[in-house]
Amino acid sequence: MDEYVEDTYPNRILKSTAILLRKHPGLDEGVRRDLSHQLAFFSSVRTTDLRHVSWHRISYNRNNRSYRMLLALCQLITDGMIMGTDGDKEIRLREYIDDERMYDLYEKFLFGFLRHHFPFLDISHAQIDWDLSPGNKTTDYLPVMQPDLMLGYRGKTLIIDAKYYEKPLIRRFQGSRPVLHSGNLYQIYSYVNNLDTTSSGDVSGMLLYIKSDGPCPDAEYMLGNNRISAKTLDMDLPFQKVKAQLFPLIEDRLGYALPGESFPKPLD
Repeated sequence: MDEYVEDTYPNRILKSTAILLRKHPGLDEGVRRDLSHQLAFFSSVRTTDLRHVSWHRISYNRNNRSYRMLLALCQLITDGMIMGTDGDKEIRLREYIDDERMYDLYEKFLFGFLRHHFPFLDISHAQIDWDLSPGNKTTDYLPVMQPDLMLGYRGKTLIIDAKYYEKPLIRRFQGSRPVLHSGNLYQIYSYVNNLDTTSSGDVSGMLLYIKSDGPCPDAEYMLGNNRISAKTLDMDLPFQKVKAQLFPLIEDRLGYALPGESFPKPLD
């Protein structure tokens, strides 16, 4: 029988990050109270020096995989905090956090969220092979095709590429209409086209952006026999409303694999 231990390294990181964040002068007072309440449950957990955490060396297995999203958030917060050198050691939050870190957190959120609420789906980060003609003898110099998420259900596949931009839509020149980043559209189309080698229409692709200031995409296209969409997820809403945005998108693309059969209800 394994012994239950609270004072684990991931719990030390959680506690230390909560303490660090609680000191931030601009933190909402309600959040500060919530942090103080949660820290009471960590009374038997020691703290750790967050400046010396080797984030890339933390390993995950089926027993602690629920920590992946939490520790990614801890890393984002920790790396975004600057220890001041003035007398009272004021802690300031950076005015910005680079897009790469935000994208990484967003992708981890989607993977964990969908795996929890849709356990009946086959969810993976699987690579897609290039649909090469039989005469090709080498794949040298071809880039790896690995979308953020592949969701499978009874013969249907939805490929999701998570996107985080300050401006999801761009204007080529002043006064022009806003358009998608061309590289994003080419990428998702390439994923779908190379996976659905028979043009069956059973593979669809989705660019899923985080809502930001300015115009955001909400579009649907049929390219050949395949559905390609660009959708926006508003992460500033209460969590129940985030779910209300995401659930229909998944059901609409995967829920009608068999005529007359309803899509399983997602878990709460």
